[in-house]
Amino acid sequence: LWPDEEGDVARDAFRVALHRLRKLLAHPDTILVDDGRISLNLEKCWVDALAFERILDTEHADERALRLYGGDFLPGDDTEPWSAPPRDRLKRKFLRRIQDIGEVRERAGQHAEAATLYSRAMEADPTAEAVVCGFMRCQRQTGGLAAAIASYDRLNRALHAAHGIPPGEAARRLYENIRAEALQAHHPT
Repeated sequence: LWPDEEGDVARDAFRVALHRLRKLLAHPDTILVDDGRISLNLEKCWVDALAFERILDTEHADERALRLYGGDFLPGDDTEPWSAPPRDRLKRKFLRRIQDIGEVRERAGQHAEAATLYSRAMEADPTAEAVVCGFMRCQRQTGGLAAAIASYDRLNRALHAAHGIPPGEAARRLYENIRAEALQAHHPT
């Protein structure tokens, strides 16, 4: 934690910081120290990211579980290399669960509900191509061809900005089919 300090100074700074943290939390046993490692006592505190991940790992996770996902993990620490793996893992699980639930809703003919889910996922990751395709399919079914086309355009821009690549073949075909349907609707033969 204090890489520029000598051993005793760093150890003393750690002890002071730990004491202050325990005092701030009002429950000294919330922070555990074992063999120089710090951890939270999960019997004394609740961590939304851990609860979210635990629920998503069950078969019965549904849209209520998705409410626990509040966005990127520790967004203020996005420059810290240690925060990237859990941030990416949580986001992938969130997107995968939305995709799974959305596909179930689509098969049940609940396109508006599925589109709402997909839309939330698109906010979390505008480059999530499978989610955007799900949204486009739902918009196509509900007559929202313009919204489907606009979502593809946002995906295209996001993928170019983030990775310098265009959307994949499946997304392009879906987009072209929807665009043709929109043109046909505006210019019937």
